[in-house]
Amino acid sequence: MNNTAMDKKWAELQQRLPKVLQNRTNLILFCAVLGIVSIFLSYILEREPQPGGPDCSISRTASSMEQELELRLTEIVSHIDGAGRTKVMVTMDSTSEYVYAKDTSVRTDTSSSQENGRVSESSGSSAETSHIIIDGKSGDEPLVEKQIEPKVRGVIVLCEGADNPVVENRVTEAVKTALGISSSRICVEKISN
Repeated sequence: MNNTAMDKKWAELQQRLPKVLQNRTNLILFCAVLGIVSIFLSYILEREPQPGGPDCSISRTASSMEQELELRLTEIVSHIDGAGRTKVMVTMDSTSEYVYAKDTSVRTDTSSSQENGRVSESSGSSAETSHIIIDGKSGDEPLVEKQIEPKVRGVIVLCEGADNPVVENRVTEAVKTALGISSSRICVEKISN
């Protein structure tokens, strides 16, 4: 592309721009204001919690875990031969528990004294423990070392085929295997019509 064609394109672009932006000083000022607004908006959007981030996992409740397990177990149990229409209820012990990382510093003090030609030494130690704090999305927050999920307290399965001992046993074994709980925590009953 030669200079004449470039000049022609530039002239067309200038005609399309509003009169305020045709002056180079105004154009530079407009670009600077646009840049400042972009920086400000990126700062605001960066401060909002992102879905799926740490804040999301912390707010996960036992209720949402129960619902998720109920849906998955209902799907599995309803496909067991003879089970038929199925409803499942799961109860959990508590919400998730978080173990925070700690920093422990131990200080040992040794002192010696001399009296009447006798030297005596004494020592003592002290430990100080504090949580490790990191710079998170919402400011300073403790570092999560591990998350302990709540344990399943019990499961009730209602299905059409529960009056058949073979189906009842299959359902109990399936739930026991899926959740890693004892059969004493599982109740299988016939669903009413």
